[in-house]
Amino acid sequence: MKNKIKLFREKKEMSQRSLAEKVGISQQHIQRLETGSQTIRLDLAIRICKALDSTLETIFPESKGFLKKLPITSKEEFIHAITHDEEVINAANEADIDVSPFNNYINVGIKSFKEEFIFSINSHEVNRLWAKLINNNSQDYIPFFVFETPISTVILNLNQIVYCHLLFDSGDVEEEDYPQEVRLLLPSLQKELKFEVNADKGNFEGFEDLKDEDFEMNQFSIFLADAEDIIEKDQFIHFTDFDGETIILKAEEIGLMEIPLWVTHPGIEDEN
Repeated sequence: MKNKIKLFREKKEMSQRSLAEKVGISQQHIQRLETGSQTIRLDLAIRICKALDSTLETIFPESKGFLKKLPITSKEEFIHAITHDEEVINAANEADIDVSPFNNYINVGIKSFKEEFIFSINSHEVNRLWAKLINNNSQDYIPFFVFETPISTVILNLNQIVYCHLLFDSGDVEEEDYPQEVRLLLPSLQKELKFEVNADKGNFEGFEDLKDEDFEMNQFSIFLADAEDIIEKDQFIHFTDFDGETIILKAEEIGLMEIPLWVTHPGIEDEN
């Protein structure tokens, strides 16, 4: 989500750490928000605006359309609107604002693995995942589902999912450290693989006039942009690890792939 958190924070000569302390979250969380790599909860957006002595529409310009649809007559109508009014919820999704009053998670069971895999997920992605699960009728393409958690980008192969438990709770979310490796689950081999990789360069904006060096510098960003409903069942994918060695995989054999967020959003850990 595009926002002006960094601009107004620096105007107030406030560090990421001090803003994070004022609003009750981690510095990592502020980093992710400033780079636009994470959807923001409505309650947190309001706290940040108060800390920066500004308004929601000023710090988050894309929220204007959403705010126009909110009823302001009573607290009860407001809560009903953000939880039940599809027009309001859709406007919030378009603005990358999560209006859910809960912290949402998914607990995923992957074929051949006894371990459960739990990921944080925003309410918009929960709805999108549900729609893809019940309408999974892909014949020619692999039904990959791609979403971002606070620390990683996750790719699920819906054909390899045994169950998906949608969970929620309230209260503060415990911050996790960024993973340092790409993780792959291959159900047919009952195998989990991990690879150290370099971060993408961060200058990938589209597929027009891409050169070979663009693929090399942004291998994961390009793959993610092409992942949902486009990769064919007999297609192979590849990437290069930290040592310059190439990994080649048959795409339909992937059950789950987790990529650290700092790989696809380079510079996210730079500011202290």
